[in-house]
This record gives sequence, C-alpha cells and structure tokens, in this order.
Amino acid sequence: MSQENIAIFNHYLEEMWNKGNLVIADEVLTEDFVQHAPGRDVKGLDAFKQYVTAFRTAFPDLHFAVEEQFEGRGKVVTHWKATGTQKGELMGIPASGKQVTLPGMTITRFDGAKIADNLLYWDRLTLFEQLGVAPK
Repeated sequence: MSQENIAIFNHYLEEMWNKGNLVIADEVLTEDFVQHAPGRDVKGLDAFKQYVTAFRTAFPDLHFAVEEQFEGRGKVVTHWKATGTQKGELMGIPASGKQVTLPGMTITRFDGAKIADNLLYWDRLTLFEQLGVAPK
C-alpha cells in the first residue's frame, strides 16, 4: 500500500497546491479531513479549500517540490520545499512582490485510499523574515 499512498499524496500536492485544483479535495480527502498546522487546525473540506485558496491567492506561482518521502505505519512523511512570489495579502501581510523559499514537512494519515489528516510543519519565521516582517 505504501506506493499507492505516496502516489495519492503526490497527486494531491500537485493538483491542489501546485495547480490550485480544489475539486481534487473531494476525490482524495475524507469528509472529516483535518490539517494540523502551526497556529491553527483547519477542519473540513470547505475550510481547507479556503485555506488553500488564501495561500494560492497570496502566492499564485506557489510550487511544492518533494525533497524526500517515505511511508511507514500507514502514513506518508514528505519533506518538501515550497517556492513562490507574494502577489497578495496573507495573514495580514500585504503583497510584497518578494520571492520566498520555505522548507516544511507533512505527515499524512490515510483512511483507506483517502487522506484523513495532515500534520504540517513549516517554518513561519523563515517566511516572515523573507517577506520582511520579522527581524533577521
């Protein structure tokens, strides 16, 4: 099952995050999907679609690249790097036009062939420093 779970996660990452295809959420996420992220949990498909839309609106060229990935105990662990140019407001930070590179990691739990939850770690301080809203 490991390669299938990895393929499902990578399809989700490419379609939803890199392309902004929100329809994919209904296909690959459970109804009660939860994203555990720094600062807040996002519960449910509609709330998660809004979360993705906020990031993709702020960073229309947002792109996630998988750095390393493995599966174990029914979970997929993905170390990724995201890049993008801030063209819109995000978390109260006005558009800056600055390019960012952000490292992160997601631990994904599956329920059958669907993603049930993500435990997301990303370096908010690095993002804020690159956008010029935190001291270096």
